[in-house]
Amino acid sequence: MTWLLDTNVVSDSVRDRPDPAVSRWIAEIPRAEAAISIVTLAELWDGAASVSDEARRRRLMNWVENEVTPIFEQRTLPLTRDVLAAWLRLSRKLRVRQITRDPSDMLIASTALSHNLTLVTRNVRDFANTGILVYDPWHNETHKMEQP
Repeated sequence: MTWLLDTNVVSDSVRDRPDPAVSRWIAEIPRAEAAISIVTLAELWDGAASVSDEARRRRLMNWVENEVTPIFEQRTLPLTRDVLAAWLRLSRKLRVRQITRDPSDMLIASTALSHNLTLVTRNVRDFANTGILVYDPWHNETHKMEQP
């Protein structure tokens, strides 16, 4: 595996207007090279379940359950002891520098760190000061985040 897909990359395909650059990038990479974190799967499920329009909620929940989950069944990375230890170290280093980050994002960053994966996301700034490599398919840019 090479790529850890963030929630916004996975969900782009079900947006009203998916970004062509993202769709093209996803179509070009071998499936075996892409993974998601269990955190991303939980965010997708929670996001779908919280949609107020019932028909859209059912469609999105069906998409998560019957498309995303099977596609990434063997490539959904769990929160292991190593990932959680990396998360604790990263959180501690950021706290010392008085940098606040979303805990879910830090779990995803820690998953990328633990598995030596490049995180694929549009939200590059959310992963600043994590020490990971981030690729933004919306702008075709790679960013090496500085160490915390």
